[in-house]
Amino acid sequence: MKALFPALAVTMVLISGSVLAACGCLSASDTPKDSGVAISDGRTDAQAKPSLSGISGSIRIDDKASPAIELPVSTDRGTMDVRLERARKRGGMNITSGGVTARANVDAMYNEMSIFLMDNGALRKLDVLPDRVRHILKERLGPTAEIIDLNLTVSGGFMKYDADSITFRWLFGFFPVVVQEKSVIDAVNGKLESVSEPWWTILTIS
Repeated sequence: MKALFPALAVTMVLISGSVLAACGCLSASDTPKDSGVAISDGRTDAQAKPSLSGISGSIRIDDKASPAIELPVSTDRGTMDVRLERARKRGGMNITSGGVTARANVDAMYNEMSIFLMDNGALRKLDVLPDRVRHILKERLGPTAEIIDLNLTVSGGFMKYDADSITFRWLFGFFPVVVQEKSVIDAVNGKLESVSEPWWTILTIS
């Protein structure tokens, strides 16, 4: 009889552990380490997918049926009217604000006051509109700066504008010349990242 007590005790412990596991009473630290899911504050470490709640429409660059849309967009300078449409001739999508058009290389989604661009499954809010780029270039290059071509690239978490522009200046202060520039502008904060122009522009004035 005494030999049965140890075996009976072990059996009761195993049964108790099974019951606790079944009812969820075991803590997260008691789960097997090779389960493949790290538990922290009740959430897994799996990459969160972007939420599409609040999105009212989209423009697909590969969908010929995607209609053009005009909508008000809230900016730090107030509300701007923006037009979104597929760029049929060159591909991509056109974003127009304040008379300035930029061609983007990705799909766009929008709601009542914002535009979002797709970046490998994630949504990136567009804070710097094309007309803002014109203002930035005029501040840096001079009041006569005009955009010739503007492209918006979204890739790897970055959004940037590549701008080709021209500026009318005076060589030696007497001879009128046209200067061609290439600029890169951050589409999130509006920072002018770089400007490329001929070396002789140091001899010109606006």
